[in-house]
Amino acid sequence: MSNMLTSVKQAYKKGRDIATNAPEIERRVKDATSNEKWGPTGTQMADISRATYNFQEFPLIMSVIWKRINDPGKYWRHVYKSLLLIDYLVRNGAENVIRDCRAHVIEIQTLTEFQYIEEDKDVGLSVRERAKAVIELLHDDKRIRAEREKAKTNKDKYVGISNEGGMGGGGYGNDSYGGG
Repeated sequence: MSNMLTSVKQAYKKGRDIATNAPEIERRVKDATSNEKWGPTGTQMADISRATYNFQEFPLIMSVIWKRINDPGKYWRHVYKSLLLIDYLVRNGAENVIRDCRAHVIEIQTLTEFQYIEEDKDVGLSVRERAKAVIELLHDDKRIRAEREKAKTNKDKYVGISNEGGMGGGGYGNDSYGGG
């Protein structure tokens, strides 16, 4: 019964997004930060990361993330997955992600005290730990440069390999974050 209810809720949300003409990128960010038990996939995060380089999609992406970050405790998975996505985007997305996250650092900082108990388990712990890790990353320019370089190197290793049978890659260009 629970699976059927979940399916109905998902269908309703997708229908609502289509009816309200929500942009595709918003739907993809919502899917990646859903309340489902599984995390965002690498493919979802990579797609969203590439979209951060599009000046029209960037604010839509970040708007959904900041809404999710501020969701109440019972939606702790929205919050946690948004932090996972932020971490990925800081390493792989447009430099504007870093600036935007630093402008919202107080919101992320408050999550280091996030509290939520579900079925006698402190699920807020994972949010608190991830928020601390993101804050540490955002405060360390040298580490951000190193992580972005490592992500670019790893991405370049897989250019030309696609699970759709086509050629992949592109979208990153020369990155000069922090004057490097």
